[in-house]
Amino acid sequence: MEEVRLPFNPYSAPAAPVLQSEAVGTVVPASRWKRLGAYLLDTVAFFAVLFPAILVDSFGRAEEDRISAAAGLLMLGGLVALLVIDLILLHRHGQTLGKRLCGIRIVRSNGQRTGLGRLFGLRYLLAQGVLGMVPLFSLIDTLFIFGQDKRCLHDLIADTIVVDV
Repeated sequence: MEEVRLPFNPYSAPAAPVLQSEAVGTVVPASRWKRLGAYLLDTVAFFAVLFPAILVDSFGRAEEDRISAAAGLLMLGGLVALLVIDLILLHRHGQTLGKRLCGIRIVRSNGQRTGLGRLFGLRYLLAQGVLGMVPLFSLIDTLFIFGQDKRCLHDLIADTIVVDV
């Protein structure tokens, strides 16, 4: 039987198998030091946003209360900008500014990309926000990183792991 070849169609689906772009399977956690460095860089970014507002507010104390309102707006604008930048980086790369600078990112425990809902909703809002208000939760959360798999409690809640890029 003779093979029938159709003419080339530039709009046809590719014939080659599509490979996943992200590794799935065994994931190796990032070092505790890199995670600490990323946390410290995120903290520095947070205070860098607050520092101009603190300066404006300290100058405003000697003059009028209007400058204190300006400091509040400056602070709010900076925090919103930092939140938007972090949300964009989390959505696109699974990273905050600190994690990006340290060369680490957040993925699911199986190595797949983590969605923004899981990252922001479970990891940050629930685990670090709501549960963070429970006495000693933050300490217990942090101490979990000394386990064999190097995952904090918020990682376990969101089924995430921090890995090298």
